[in-house]
Amino acid sequence: MPTTELSAFRPSLLQLTALG
Repeated sequence: MPTTELSAFRPSLLQLTALG
């Protein structure tokens, strides 16, 4: 997985965790 996608994925995961 490209670093660019990983960087975009991590913040999204953090947001989901915050909403959960």
